[in-house]
Amino acid sequence: MKKFLIFAMAIVAPMVGHAQEELDSLLNAGYEITKTYTDEEIETHATMPEFPGGSQALREFLRDNLKFPSIAAVYGFEGVTHVQFVVEKDGTIDNVVVSKCTADSKAEKFLKKNMTKQQEIKQKVTAAFAKEGARLVKKMPKWKPGNLDGQPMRVNFTLPIKFRLKGIK
Repeated sequence: MKKFLIFAMAIVAPMVGHAQEELDSLLNAGYEITKTYTDEEIETHATMPEFPGGSQALREFLRDNLKFPSIAAVYGFEGVTHVQFVVEKDGTIDNVVVSKCTADSKAEKFLKKNMTKQQEIKQKVTAAFAKEGARLVKKMPKWKPGNLDGQPMRVNFTLPIKFRLKGIK
C-alpha cells in the first residue's frame, strides 16, 4: 500500500504544481478569477418595486390615463415607448427618461407622402409618444418600494408603454 501511495503522490504533486503555474500565467495575463456561489451559500431576500394594486392595476392606470397623440392617430401610427425611472426607497418615482421609442404606420394617408414628409411626420410622432410616455410615468402614484433583506432600496425600472389604435391588434 505504501508503494501505491508514494507512486500516487509522485504523479499528483507535479500536476498540482503545473495547475498552479497555469493559474499564475492566467492571472499575469490579466484574467480575473472569480468564485461562483450556490443558492445555499447566498441567501438573500429581494423584492422588486410594485405599482399599488399590482400589474393589473398598472395596466388599468396606463389605459385610463394614456392620451393618444392626435398626429399619431391622424397618420395611423402605433408604437412602443420604453421609459426608465427609479423607484425610490419611499416609493416615489424619480429620474424619468425615455430610453427607446418606436413608431410605425401602414396607413395609406401616411404612405402617400414623399419620403421627406414621412420622415418629418415620423419624428413628430416619435417625439409625441416619448413625451406622453414620460408624462404617464411622472403622473404615477407612489409604488411599493423594492427591498433587499427587508431594507428598502432604490431600484431602476424600465416600463414599455404600447401605443395602439383601437380596433387594431
